[in-house]
Amino acid sequence: MYVALYHNAKAGLREFTLEEIARLFRDEHHEVDVFSRGEHPTDAAIASDAEVIIAAGGDGTVAAMARALWQHRSNIPLYVLPLGTANNVAWSLGLTDVVPSLVRGLASAREARLDIGLIESGEHKAPFLEAAGSGFLGAALHNEFTARARTLRKANRATALPSSRDARVREAARSIARRIRRAPTLSYEVLADGADLSGDYIAIAAMNIRAIGPRMRLAPDANSADGLLDLVLVRPEARQVLATLIELQDEVRAPTIDCRRVQDVELSWPGHGYRDDDPWPPGDALASARHVHLCVGGSVRLLLPTCCLELNRGI
Repeated sequence: MYVALYHNAKAGLREFTLEEIARLFRDEHHEVDVFSRGEHPTDAAIASDAEVIIAAGGDGTVAAMARALWQHRSNIPLYVLPLGTANNVAWSLGLTDVVPSLVRGLASAREARLDIGLIESGEHKAPFLEAAGSGFLGAALHNEFTARARTLRKANRATALPSSRDARVREAARSIARRIRRAPTLSYEVLADGADLSGDYIAIAAMNIRAIGPRMRLAPDANSADGLLDLVLVRPEARQVLATLIELQDEVRAPTIDCRRVQDVELSWPGHGYRDDDPWPPGDALASARHVHLCVGGSVRLLLPTCCLELNRGI
């Protein structure tokens, strides 16, 4: 099989170099073209006309490639090789095997579907893979999780001491829990599939996968191929229980957190918005974003190893 290997050398603990991963695929008799994130755009891998694109990195790498495939209306299937810290997309898809096993699993992988969400405000429109929303999650995901992960990577390089993924995630989770406990309450207008859910919340997230950030399992039943988004509404009285559950890395099933599957959401946008790992809308457009529309904009082809098919039955 001819594969395009799109690799992020900065992801996670850097356990595998690009050359090592390429060798693993070649040892399985695949023809491999390599592309490095930061040096090659996603478009270069898509233009290779490979039979499959391997997204080898963290959630940001997987999301960037999935969004690019959707934007290009490409028919090339995506295969995920999780090398990041949280690996929320891989966890949501049931990809828990070690890298060599997942490489071997490509030969017998079966086709599935991966939904791509869409967020719109006025002239601004953007796809997302993981989630889009507003409230403390926007500030926390962009400012806390990414900054803290960057700081930890620098510290590890300086001390030459390995750090486990779990340790990094737990540290980021504690930081976000502190932010949750002091998050401001904001008034939102929310219309979901015609139902008026307007009210006071500390966060709203339209999720396409089961967990975001440092493994915050806000939508543990989400299905990334059902054509629906899991709308998570976090009320102010949920602060303490949510913060504790995130610190414990537990599933969030609190009565003060409303999670429902929806097709279409109209939402007021008071600030601190995000889509995947980025603030949204970008730059000067932030001031003009007062309301947003959220839905599933389509899907891309996905290959899953047979070990994941039972978890993702129906996709």
